[in-house]
Amino acid sequence: APPAPPAPATTVVGTGADTLALSVSEDAYLGNAQFTVSVNGVQQGGVLTAVMANATPNIPLPAQSQVFDFKGSFAGTNLVTVTFLNDLYGGWNVGDRNLYVLGATINGTAIAGGALTEQSGGPQSFSFTEPTAPITPATTSAPATALVLNLSEDAYLGNAQFTVAVDGTQLGAAQAVTALHSAGTPQAFGFPGVLTSGTHDIAVSLVNATGSTAPGSGQHLYIDAATAGGIVAAAAPFALLSNGTHHFSVVLP
Repeated sequence: APPAPPAPATTVVGTGADTLALSVSEDAYLGNAQFTVSVNGVQQGGVLTAVMANATPNIPLPAQSQVFDFKGSFAGTNLVTVTFLNDLYGGWNVGDRNLYVLGATINGTAIAGGALTEQSGGPQSFSFTEPTAPITPATTSAPATALVLNLSEDAYLGNAQFTVAVDGTQLGAAQAVTALHSAGTPQAFGFPGVLTSGTHDIAVSLVNATGSTAPGSGQHLYIDAATAGGIVAAAAPFALLSNGTHHFSVVLP
């Protein structure tokens, strides 16, 4: 038998930073299989045509991957619908037009459940959630008169949230910690211009503890270090394993 023809060049549909790639093949009969692709109900491009033969018991050719790249912004969870438009059956084993999605990727990562076999006309769907880059804890710089807290967390059903008060006055709203205590790299939170000369009471409160109080098995807050005006405070290390407040004093000249 002659060798199967090479797969055609990748078809690119739309524009955007993300790439949803579908590998498509067909059983051709009196013409090629045609289809549309929608993401979250929005059709991507126009009518598309499959041209590469799929390997089936009736058509013993190796499956060739014809790739369609759909460009866009696919943050979060998305529903992909592939609608087979022109199904045809001639009443015998090889007289049948079918469409196959051999697999799918999002930005190069394979999508579980992304293979579809469409042997009759109509839509079939799968869903995916775009992988997100890991959060890199940000370090907030602060001037010499600032209070700087190095904090980390045990995350459980969310991130640990905390408030800070100086001499009984809370500094803004609750903030979330994203640096895991187990990673060993705390996250720095700076509160500029909040300290003057003299003695101050600093209160750090965990406000959303969940799970067990055992370290590593619930949502906890760790004070790994603290400085006041560049002076190391005697505040750490300290673990808040349940909702509550840790007080410590700082003295500035």
